Amino acid sequence: MRARDFLFGAFSAVLVLSASLIVAGCHHRIDEGVYENTTGQMAVEFRDGKVFLTMGGQSSDALPYEVKGDKVTIHGGTIVGDVTLTRNSDGTLQGEGWGILRKKGS
Repeated sequence: MRARDFLFGAFSAVLVLSASLIVAGCHHRIDEGVYENTTGQMAVEFRDGKVFLTMGGQSSDALPYEVKGDKVTIHGGTIVGDVTLTRNSDGTLQGEGWGILRKKGS
């Protein structure tokens, strides 16, 4: 009986840990594609693990970014500094001075 209880406990722990890692992994990624504001003057493109910013027709080189929960922080260096966007429940992105960015083609 003890061996069966032990195996059941170990199996349950592995199952819970696996589910936790899967859920945590889902929050650390963002759908690739172009997100732009209503005028199209500001856009953010997520591609190949990097982000490209377009503001007023000027585009940046590839920039690093990180996702923590519903926050996406773009590390713009000397170009724009760090920009933090919030991922809304409807999939849009929103940031101060950026307005609401919708995924193009959605």
